[in-house]
Amino acid sequence: MDGLGSGLAIAGAVVTVGKIIKQIRDFISNSKTVDESVKGFLNEVEALQSVLEAIKDSFADIGSLADERESIRKLWNSVDKTVEDCQHSLGKLHLIFRRLGKQAENGYQTIVKQLKVNSKTDDIMNIRRQIMSYNITFQTAISSITL
Repeated sequence: MDGLGSGLAIAGAVVTVGKIIKQIRDFISNSKTVDESVKGFLNEVEALQSVLEAIKDSFADIGSLADERESIRKLWNSVDKTVEDCQHSLGKLHLIFRRLGKQAENGYQTIVKQLKVNSKTDDIMNIRRQIMSYNITFQTAISSITL
């Protein structure tokens, strides 16, 4: 991916993760009970937002370093690929929460919503593991670049 494409991809991922944070917060506030794992998931998504913001904020500096050093260029190419993969996962998560986001107004809708949540649990858990991996990957890359 070129420099402009990288910057746009990172900015897009930041916007998407912001939307997902709002969706998860809305989901939590609209649910009668939410277990601690949902709140933990929100914290992990917020951490991803922070690390993506850090990458976005340092994008110009990293780009100039990548022009100077082959090792930074290779690392940055890896970050680019991870951002693309991250965007794909965030898109799936955004869609899942959009489908789950409708507020239940009666008992029947509450049951249907719970069934929908249960049917998406495996998908959400897989994306959660990916988000944890993205956090580690991005934090490691930032540390490596700044050394």
